[in-house]
Amino acid sequence: MPLSIIHLFLMSSFWVLGTKEVACAENPLFVAPIAPFVQAEPAKGFPAWMKPGTRISYSAGDSIIPNSPLALQPDGKGNWFDTQGRQFTPGSGGVGIAALDLVDVSDTTLAADLRNYINLDVNTGEHAFVSSSGLLGTANGLGDFWIPPDRLRAMHEGTENDVQIVHAPYPLNGKTYDSLSISTYNDRGFTRFVYDIDTGLMIVSSSSHPQGDRSNAISHAQLIEVRERKLPWSNDALPDWMNAQHQLDYQGVFNTIIPGVGENPWRYSISFELTKRHGNAVAAKQKSELDQGNGMPPTQSAMDRVFGAGGVGPLYIAPQTLAGLQPNQVIDEDRPTQTRIVFVGVQNNLAFIADQRSTETYQFGYDLKTGVLNMIYLEKHQGTGIIRVRLQLANFR
Repeated sequence: MPLSIIHLFLMSSFWVLGTKEVACAENPLFVAPIAPFVQAEPAKGFPAWMKPGTRISYSAGDSIIPNSPLALQPDGKGNWFDTQGRQFTPGSGGVGIAALDLVDVSDTTLAADLRNYINLDVNTGEHAFVSSSGLLGTANGLGDFWIPPDRLRAMHEGTENDVQIVHAPYPLNGKTYDSLSISTYNDRGFTRFVYDIDTGLMIVSSSSHPQGDRSNAISHAQLIEVRERKLPWSNDALPDWMNAQHQLDYQGVFNTIIPGVGENPWRYSISFELTKRHGNAVAAKQKSELDQGNGMPPTQSAMDRVFGAGGVGPLYIAPQTLAGLQPNQVIDEDRPTQTRIVFVGVQNNLAFIADQRSTETYQFGYDLKTGVLNMIYLEKHQGTGIIRVRLQLANFR
């Protein structure tokens, strides 16, 4: 199996790659030097539009600017310049969609799943899933993506300690936002976050950070839409057992099928050790092992995850919710990523829900009696080859 296919799959399956749990306190927006600009009391509660299942979509991309040894700053015209006034143009990179899914909104905690998709064809808009990362926030903010409006209104314009805050109208997608931008620029790089003061949402971001001695990595994101997805399980209450005392182990096969070459099955396993409950979401430690069977040690990885009822492929869906679904029912269609979520039907006492795009289909099989995720199946077309992954619940303890 060519290494390029292996690497693409490892990048494009969140069951392999996993997530990083991000606490609000890790976000530089919530520590000095911005603190002197803030005079508001801590926020209480969440806006009404924040509901489990809500999807916030951004167009996003990144690239490398070669031969740029100093930190860069944008000029607003698509170019970047350094502290000596030299101008640079971005080089090669990739574009796609970053979709922030709110998987739970409790009294004190926001839980979200940030799902990244790469654009396969700019003409057709086809996308493929790349990775997923879990975020946890509070009423004071959710990473870089949301700051309570009261906190934004309490920030004063000005520049202090490399941070500049500007309050100004911002036109985007035919709408003009009452915005607040927070920019940081020093020899470690540049970041700018622009927020809609009415909702607290980040609507635009850009950054540049030196890589090694001779280049800069730049990235950008721009809000496309905010919509409430009508996932039938978004408000299912997670069972009491979904806490720090339980673990789910899945075992199966990672198989590549290449015409003229044949099949190449590897042993594959994933476990989810539940670590802490957060409202109607739960954090988990994910461990995976891929054994190529060639005498080499298995490839192992460990990462943090967060699961909630408002996500795609959760660990649990209530049996009564599963019973109310109809075969071939289209549950959701996402325009930016060209994704369809479909209830496929019931087979061997498992209810299968598919997450479909043009080149790949993920299927999640749920036990009709317990609601527990029992099977994970992926079929992905890459060039002339096919990747098939089949995992089944082996231990539930």
